[in-house]
Amino acid sequence: MSNNDRSKGNQAIHPMEVWEEANTLYDHKVWKAGLTKREYFAAAALTGLLAANELPLTRAAIRAVEVADTILDELNREDKKTK
Repeated sequence: MSNNDRSKGNQAIHPMEVWEEANTLYDHKVWKAGLTKREYFAAAALTGLLAANELPLTRAAIRAVEVADTILDELNREDKKTK
């Protein structure tokens, strides 16, 4: 996965625009991102891998990230087909 493709994985799942008090006369809007899509997909994959109890924790975590990257690759491939 190239860095350009991976950028979609760095997008927030549920971005929220919120007002935050500043140390100035004016308040300002900031974005609170939370989990990225890549982190979310990896967590979902890790849940399944740990439930299966077939891999050691470290290997399961590595595999979960590989699964997340594969999902993002496929989503990016689908986006390119529709453009």
